[in-house]
Amino acid sequence: MRVPDLPSGAVRPLVASRARDDRVRIGIASMVGREDGLAEVLTRLVPQADEVFVYLNGMSEVPPGLRGEDRVRFVTGPDLGDRAKFVFMDGFEGYYLLCDDDITYPPFYVRAIVDGIERYGRRAVVGWHGSLITEAYTDFYDVKGSREVVAFNREVRTDVPVHMLGTGIAGFHTSTIDIALEDFLLPNMGDVWLAFAAQRQRVPMVVLSHERGWASPMVRGARSISRESTQRAGSGLDVGRTVTTLVGAWPRWQTFPAEPVTTNAPPEITVVATDSALADRLRAVGWRVFAVPALVDAPGGPAIVDLVGVPPSEWPVAGELVAGVERGSRLLLRVDAAGVAALADRTTWRDLLQRTTVLVPENVTVDAPVARIVTEPATLGRPPGPRVLRDGLTGVLTVGRRSEVALHGASDVAVTSADETLGDDPGLETVDAEVRRRQAVVVGDDPRARIVVESALRAGVPVVDHGGSLAVRSLLGDLAVGLEDDLALPAVLRPVLREPSTWEAWSKATHARAGLLAGSGPTAVLAARLRAALVHV
Repeated sequence: MRVPDLPSGAVRPLVASRARDDRVRIGIASMVGREDGLAEVLTRLVPQADEVFVYLNGMSEVPPGLRGEDRVRFVTGPDLGDRAKFVFMDGFEGYYLLCDDDITYPPFYVRAIVDGIERYGRRAVVGWHGSLITEAYTDFYDVKGSREVVAFNREVRTDVPVHMLGTGIAGFHTSTIDIALEDFLLPNMGDVWLAFAAQRQRVPMVVLSHERGWASPMVRGARSISRESTQRAGSGLDVGRTVTTLVGAWPRWQTFPAEPVTTNAPPEITVVATDSALADRLRAVGWRVFAVPALVDAPGGPAIVDLVGVPPSEWPVAGELVAGVERGSRLLLRVDAAGVAALADRTTWRDLLQRTTVLVPENVTVDAPVARIVTEPATLGRPPGPRVLRDGLTGVLTVGRRSEVALHGASDVAVTSADETLGDDPGLETVDAEVRRRQAVVVGDDPRARIVVESALRAGVPVVDHGGSLAVRSLLGDLAVGLEDDLALPAVLRPVLREPSTWEAWSKATHARAGLLAGSGPTAVLAARLRAALVHV
């Protein structure tokens, strides 16, 4: 089968960022009517991969809304169906991931698939969706009697060997299996042809453990191979009868042994929390993480009970934690500064804490008798937005009564109090709007200080630390001057407000700090500390 010639202008330059056999290339096949879904998929996948190749079936040019990504190559040509995602394997060495234009992929998708490939020593094709052909097989699209489906949008707690993987959410290393476009004799049966190659070469296929919600089907009205074939629609996408015949004719469907290797295996941990923020951060740096709402749902092994932001009155009782330990969980507790203070009052936890590792923010002192302490670098809750421009900004926002009083006599400094504009419990949008109007922010020891500082960092608004808390100083890092002299506060502010070069330098440093806190750096540090702590848990 001849790969179509590439039309002029359809190919964009790539950014090479890895050694040759460690590069990640994604192959996608799309078609007319799927442009919106494809655009969303690319937004999610491009930051995760070195290269993304997209074959646009039946198109003569690249739709305008899909242009502009440096790491994406678009190829237009005749309709090859779903097999077009294999067009881009020729001459490539590395991790080849297969994706569709109608699945919502998580930000750690590529990392999870690559980790799965490495977990099996590059000896298996892996994914999040697959099936086993049953002895009672009669119709490929009869998923109740002919196939046992292990679905990508359902929880799968352990890796499952399968006969066939879905080629919209799978991957392999090019050294694992010998496969080329020529192996796909008919269109829109990619899963079957890849499975045939794996059966002939005795290559294991494995559905990796994953959680419900990691990936999900997009709610779109566009036609699909599965829908048209299930309904026997008689269209070009309807391959129901042909696939049923081909799969039924295979002499013997087998699963082949696939033993995980331990070399460089990513750590595995459970996060017990009401949200997935910590779990997502750890997955993004390569960890295998299960997120469950309660310890009773944990599968065993090390588990972080995340109590950050949870009022102590809603913490689990000691009996729940002890029961988790008895079921095989090895506990770590994660608390914020307020939680550290509450630990000292938990007399019923005393015996448990003496055997428990506790994760706490940096610069926070723990008075409770705990076995081990892991300090956690500060992070920014949301990524930084565009940096504000000095023109049009006015005055200073003060957070805390002490700062407001210290600036009361400085008639040349226009002061706005957070009490006036934010109230006692401001929302994120309100804080962002107020902060982005100001030339500078002054924060003291005030409950609203953290949310205001995070907003200022994301916007690049200079922040003066006027006796702020340890949490605020951790966020500011080297920018935390720790000003304690009330009389000196106006003198510190005047150069920032009057001299554009001073304001610009401070603004850039503030915005750069936000980029650092929102990036993977703090999480990588936490992961390294956790990895060391797990030896003792």
